[in-house]
Amino acid sequence: MHRSLAVTIVLAACGGSSSSSPDAALVDSDPGADSALGDAPVIDAPVDDAAVVDAPLVPQPVVCGGETCPVDQTCEQGTCRAEACVGASVPGDYATIQSAVTALAAAGNDATICLSTQAYAASYIELDDPGNHGKALRIVGAGMDRSKITTHFYVGDGWSSVSFEHLEITSTSGFAIYHTEDINPDVSVIASRLRGFEGIRAYEQANVLVSASIIDVAGYGLDLYHSAASTGPTAVRIEDSYLTGAGGGAIRSNNAGAVGKITISVLGSTFRGNDIAISLEGKTTATIASSIFTGITQLALTWTATDVVTHANNALWGNVTNYGGVAVDGAGYVKTDCLLTQTSPVPGLGASSPCRNAGDATHATQTDFYGVPRSSPPDIGPVEAP
Repeated sequence: MHRSLAVTIVLAACGGSSSSSPDAALVDSDPGADSALGDAPVIDAPVDDAAVVDAPLVPQPVVCGGETCPVDQTCEQGTCRAEACVGASVPGDYATIQSAVTALAAAGNDATICLSTQAYAASYIELDDPGNHGKALRIVGAGMDRSKITTHFYVGDGWSSVSFEHLEITSTSGFAIYHTEDINPDVSVIASRLRGFEGIRAYEQANVLVSASIIDVAGYGLDLYHSAASTGPTAVRIEDSYLTGAGGGAIRSNNAGAVGKITISVLGSTFRGNDIAISLEGKTTATIASSIFTGITQLALTWTATDVVTHANNALWGNVTNYGGVAVDGAGYVKTDCLLTQTSPVPGLGASSPCRNAGDATHATQTDFYGVPRSSPPDIGPVEAP
C-alpha cells in the first residue's frame, strides 16, 4: 500500500501582506475635511477569511544502507523494512512455511503468512488447498533483503489466489514459482525478488502479475506455455519491474494452442543483460510500452506474424541485435542511451536522459517501482525521475 501525505497551509493577513491577501485599502471618510477636522479615521477594509489549501506532498523514497526503499517502507539497521504484517507467523505460530500453508488451507479461510527477518530453506513447498475452498493466500515478508527463501513453490489447486510480497525467493534448480497445469490460482509477485536458476513457469490457464519486482535469474525469467484450446487463457502483466541476468530469456511465450490463449502486458520495466529479452513464438497478444531494453547479448525483441503486438515508447540501445522475426520500431521509440544511473536495487534515469517524460501515457501505470506517482507522460522504465 502506497501512502500519500498532505499538508494544510493557512495563509492569513496579520497586519501585513501575504501572497493570498493583499494589503487592505485605507479609506478616508472625508478627504476634503483634513485641514479642519484633522485626519479622518482610518478604516481597514474587510479581508476574506484566510484560504486553506491542501497541498499534496509527493512521497519520496529514502536511501538505506546503499539501497533505495519504496515509499511504504522504512530504513531499519541498514535495510528496507516493509510495513508490519498481520497474520500467522513463521516461525511462531508455525515452525515452517509448509506447515502454515497446510493448516491454513484446512481452515478454509483467506490466510496471510507473515515471515520474519531471516533465511528460510526447504526442498520445495506445495501451495495446495485439497478442500478447494477458493480463498486467498498471501505470503508476506519483511522486505526483499530481510526475508529470504531458498526453495521452489508449486502453486496447485484450491486457492483462488496466491501472492508473494516483500520477500526474496532463490531457486537452486528449476523455477522459483511453478504454476502447474489444470485450473490454478492467480499468482502475484509484488515488491519481491526472484533469484537463482529460473523465475516463473505458467502452464495452461493462469493469471500472473509481477509488480515492482526484480527477476535476476540464470535461465528463463518467465516461461509461458499453452497447448490446449479446451483450457482457459493465460494472462500475464509485468509492470514497473527489473528483469536482468545473463542466461535464457527474460520472457518467453509459446502458444501452441488457439490464437489469443496467451496475453502479455509489459509496462514501464527495464530489461538489462538478458540473452533474449522478449520472445513471442506465435499466437500471443502482447502490449509492450514504456520499457527499456539494453545490453541484450543476443536479441531484444522478437515475434512472429501470428502474434498481435501493440508497442510504443520503448527504448533500445546497446544490444547485439534489437529485433528478430517481424518485430520493428514502434511510435515514440528512443534509440539512444537512457543514461541509466547506478541506483540500487533498480537503475534510474540520469538528469539529462532522453527517456524522461518519453513514455506512453495510454498504457501508464499509476506508480513506479518505489511507489512514486507517475507523471504524464511517464518516464520510460520502472523509475520515475524526481
